[in-house]
Amino acid sequence: MVLTTASAITASTWTQVPFDTILYDPATMCTVGAAAKITVPVQGLYSIKASAGTAASVADGTLMMVDIAHNAAVGGGPGEYRLFEGATGAAVPMVGGGAIDVSAAAGDYFAVGVWLGAAAASLAGSSSATIYVCTLSVTFSCPT
Repeated sequence: MVLTTASAITASTWTQVPFDTILYDPATMCTVGAAAKITVPVQGLYSIKASAGTAASVADGTLMMVDIAHNAAVGGGPGEYRLFEGATGAAVPMVGGGAIDVSAAAGDYFAVGVWLGAAAASLAGSSSATIYVCTLSVTFSCPT
């Protein structure tokens, strides 16, 4: 899933990324919108990849965190995996992300949360027809 339209986020508040476009979903796992998530259909080991970034420059020294929530609300608490935590060294747009491998049961779900310690900003939509800044994808590795 990707975010194709910029979406406002509130400063110093966890925001669930409202992915708005499904690029490929043969197993009908994706839900888009404010409660965007991927729900896995079978038990197994999954590789979950996510990224998020701002649409415009944020102030020097701004902290940003990107988490994957596993069966939990976004918010930096239990059931979340921190993919990125960093601060800018100059007034520039921020992008962070990463991947985790996790064992999941059928029906488990994953969402992406972003925390930005700056004035209100926007998450970046796609910058072209093929470059996406905010993404969430899953790959089934093997049964467990």
